[in-house]
Amino acid sequence: MEQESSSSGIVQNEFLTAEDTLTSYSELACSGFNRIFKIKRSGKWFLLKGLKPEFRNNPTYLELLKKEFALTSQLDHPNIVKAIAKENDARIGPAILMEYIDGDTLDVFLKKNPSKAIRQKVITELLDALQYIHSKQTIHRDIKPSNILITHNGSNVKIIDFGLSDADGYAILKQAAGTKKYAAPEQLVAPKEVDCRTDIFAFGKMLQLIFPNKYTAIAKRCTQTDREKRYDNIEQIQKAIVRRERFPYIVLGVFLAILALLPSAVLVYEKNFVEPILVHTADTIVIEQKDTVWVEKTTSDYASQEQILIDETTNWIRKQLLPATQAIENGEIKYYEIAHAQVFPFFKSVQNYCNEVSKTLEENSLFYHQFYNAVSIVQSETMNKYLQYVNRLPIAHDVYRQGKISEEEYQQLLALQKSLVEQ
Repeated sequence: MEQESSSSGIVQNEFLTAEDTLTSYSELACSGFNRIFKIKRSGKWFLLKGLKPEFRNNPTYLELLKKEFALTSQLDHPNIVKAIAKENDARIGPAILMEYIDGDTLDVFLKKNPSKAIRQKVITELLDALQYIHSKQTIHRDIKPSNILITHNGSNVKIIDFGLSDADGYAILKQAAGTKKYAAPEQLVAPKEVDCRTDIFAFGKMLQLIFPNKYTAIAKRCTQTDREKRYDNIEQIQKAIVRRERFPYIVLGVFLAILALLPSAVLVYEKNFVEPILVHTADTIVIEQKDTVWVEKTTSDYASQEQILIDETTNWIRKQLLPATQAIENGEIKYYEIAHAQVFPFFKSVQNYCNEVSKTLEENSLFYHQFYNAVSIVQSETMNKYLQYVNRLPIAHDVYRQGKISEEEYQQLLALQKSLVEQ
């Protein structure tokens, strides 16, 4: 063992200069009752967080420093700063030794206009870290841009500064604390009653900064003044974001599945088959076709992703009855019963579609009601226009009773009507 130790010492001396083996100090921050230094020991950077000289002998602030180390040291997550040790540094006094993070605070990071994909990554990692913190029965209590670092290498989230954090096992610092701009109302009024919803409020504020025009409904619920109206936990937010991200693609899949059924399920005449009315890519929504020339709208033409869905849905509904009305107008559908049987699957398809969409919506949310209200209105409008055509047609049963068609022709019409409805 002595030889191994000696060998390790030789390697260290061979690769590190005398300057590298010395501890160097560089003060990074001095606010509140803390001082933070960037230090180099044995050629590696660390952070050392201690107290200002006037607080070093104050038992309350010493206990707060011990509490911060106790809470942070139990956390082991890639998106949370690591607390390595507590020590009594010769220059700084009682302090916490932490990993050094080479990155920007969230506000500085956002000024560099990162891509949507990187912003999405930040949201995902921030939620993962908060869920982990809460699983340890800990509340951060001070989530804000300056306490969220984004690394230069890989754009990874690192939550820092657990100085105001709290857990049920600690009695110290139960008074109001946090940064007012991002703190939940109860945090400033009744700090003893804070729970994970306090961090959820602050996360909602971060979400508004990262995506000002996206996830607006989610951010609004996170930042409700009444915490009973917020999400109960981080997992609920994660699921809401997944639904929000999957929404356009689920809708497109449902559209295409329904369209694939249309030749046999809705239309008597193959030549009247409805062409797909939309193609959804990352940036473009094709919503209609005129004489084989696609009419395109980009996502920037819409106020929100929710409005894209409403427009796509209502346009789709309007298109479905056009072949039937054209077939009536052209004399290809001659009887009232056949026309109704032909459009029966249309209502079934819309119902199935709405059932699929409902799985992706937050029930009783504002958009939930907006969507179904829009669908209801356009269904009514479309049917009214359709009835203007279908009401012109004679009833097959009456025509048969009048002797204008034979028993055989009438039975053929009944068989066609039945097959259309059953499909």
